[in-house]
Amino acid sequence: MSADDGELPPQGVDQILGSPKIAAAIENDRYKHLLDNVPVAIAVSQGCGADQRVVYINQAFELLTSLSTADVNGNGWSCLDGFTDQDNAGRSLGTAIRDSEDFLGVFRKIAPSDRLLIVQAYAAVIESEDGVESYRIAALVDVGGRERAQIERFESQIRERDTLMRELQHRVKNNLQLITALVRLEARSAAEGETVALARLASRIDALTALYRVLSDETPSADGGQIDLGQYLSDIANAVIRANAAGGINCEVNAGYCPLSVNIAMPAGLLVNEMLTNALKYAFVGRDGGRIKVICGVDKGRVTIVVSDDGVGLPEGQHWPSPRKLGALILQTLKENARNVSFEARSIRGQGAFFTIGFDAPVPPAAN
Repeated sequence: MSADDGELPPQGVDQILGSPKIAAAIENDRYKHLLDNVPVAIAVSQGCGADQRVVYINQAFELLTSLSTADVNGNGWSCLDGFTDQDNAGRSLGTAIRDSEDFLGVFRKIAPSDRLLIVQAYAAVIESEDGVESYRIAALVDVGGRERAQIERFESQIRERDTLMRELQHRVKNNLQLITALVRLEARSAAEGETVALARLASRIDALTALYRVLSDETPSADGGQIDLGQYLSDIANAVIRANAAGGINCEVNAGYCPLSVNIAMPAGLLVNEMLTNALKYAFVGRDGGRIKVICGVDKGRVTIVVSDDGVGLPEGQHWPSPRKLGALILQTLKENARNVSFEARSIRGQGAFFTIGFDAPVPPAAN
């Protein structure tokens, strides 16, 4: 801390204790005038060894330690034994001042107090002309403010990490439940062929993997734990195309930045994954190529996702998602987590299918 904060850096304390003016002033009993206004807690003892007795403290010392002149004058340094070394609890400040010199260490007040009191302690000796100790000066610098700031910062970090851990545990729990549901639903479709069933399951797990990747790349403390739906949908589209080796299929993604909570982004992404997987499986039968588009944007407080293809379209009389199928389950999850969800599926036989999802965009938090 700087002198502007009411404290001096260690080199400033050394300059005070080592000043020849102080030595001369103490020898002539004029130190009181010199030290009364020094912005560092100063105490002076007279005598040597076990006979050291405090003969002076300045105002800064009284304010810092809450000890008055009457409390300490004529007493030994044991009046400061209420402070103990942070690195050695068995070493008191009084003992350190009596027996040591220069920088003594960092000491914490152990007695009950209305504030955290931590000091850096220094000591210097004034000797007589024949080399015998005449006076001893102790200087205490309050570092409690710095320590309190560090403690508050650590406590804030701990609270933030606890919150993130709870969120992560909640997400993992929900995702595991969803994966279990996927496996059970897929098991019912085993008659379609084990290879096809496993491929579809792998595609859905890939969508969850993409979600975890986006989550790990984000900084929750900066944006409240939201993720970019646009980036998530781009990752899903790339994963689906790669997994299905659809070299002749052109998948175009036009997705702007769309921050959402994971509870909304996850079902939205899984729903798009189902649409893309179905398109690759059914839309381009008998063709070597085709085109799929994924569009995601925010306008006038609404998030809109459009997935379309130029394939054969849905069979006559068929609706998507089918009741009690996985797509319907995911759509229901999205409706439970997002506000005012709308869903529309249109198909023109021989010209393609068009799916549109809409819901209210979350209201951004008010600025502090």
